[in-house]
Amino acid sequence: MALLAAGQFTLGCVMEEQARQHVETHETGSQLPVATRPTNDLAHVVDLVATDGSIAFEFGLKLLVDGLRKRTHERAASQR
Repeated sequence: MALLAAGQFTLGCVMEEQARQHVETHETGSQLPVATRPTNDLAHVVDLVATDGSIAFEFGLKLLVDGLRKRTHERAASQR
C-alpha cells in the first residue's frame, strides 16, 4: 500500500505540473472561477506552490514518508 500511495502521489504531481505548464503556455488572461480561487488563508501556500512545484512535491513526499515511519513505529511498539 505504501508503494501504491507513493506512486499515485508522484503521478498526481506530474500531471498537475504538466497541466500548470500547459496553462502557462496557453494563458488566455482569464481568472479562475470564484469557487476555485484560493482564500486569504491559503493564498500564501498557493503562491509558494505555484512558484516551484518541486517544493510542494518534496513536502508531500516527506509527509508520506514521515507518516509511514510513525505508523511503522507505532505498530512495532504495540506488538511488544
